[in-house]
Amino acid sequence: MSSLLYLPALGLIFVLSTGSPGKALRLATLMLQIQVLLAVPFVASESGSLSGYLGRAFEFSRAFLWKWTVNWRFVGEEVFTSFSFKVGLLVVHIALLFFFLSTRWLRPVRGGLIQFIRNLVSGTNREEGIRTSAQTDGAYMLTTLFTCNMVGMLCARSLHYQFYSWMAWTTPFLLWKSGLGVPFVVSIWAMQEFKIELSHGGWMYGVTVNGCVDWDLR
Repeated sequence: MSSLLYLPALGLIFVLSTGSPGKALRLATLMLQIQVLLAVPFVASESGSLSGYLGRAFEFSRAFLWKWTVNWRFVGEEVFTSFSFKVGLLVVHIALLFFFLSTRWLRPVRGGLIQFIRNLVSGTNREEGIRTSAQTDGAYMLTTLFTCNMVGMLCARSLHYQFYSWMAWTTPFLLWKSGLGVPFVVSIWAMQEFKIELSHGGWMYGVTVNGCVDWDLR
């Protein structure tokens, strides 16, 4: 499930790196084929089925319980289980993705979001594609992928303790990219580690975890 949070950024990187939506789509198709190959042994087994595999592998219909959440415990069970809270998080998630797309992730594209949309509609020429590819280096790709993941985690309806693995190795890099110095990076990272490894939950836990994730996005 955690890999799904990277998909918006990964799709953008495919388009910018290849300079062609068609080539990006072929790369996405290759990813889908790999997923299908991984699913074959489970689907083809005696007790397996496609619906059963998709249901257990992704569990889009699962119900989240307030007693297990750690990031939104402070809002209370009534708010957490409400439909409006779920929809609100989804809206915020989409809004944040659009914000990062228009202000951060499209920096390699001359003209920003408007020019990017024009390129998608009219098709980027070869020269523009090469020039954009040259600017999407490793640091850009890591920053884009990691911030996309952090946006997803910030808006996740329920994070459990084991989900810390989704962000453990990305936090130091994003904090370093903030350019605010080693003392700041170490202090925010240490606060996050302390709250996740040693804390026993509570409203302050959720506030701290969300606060650390928010700082990772700056």
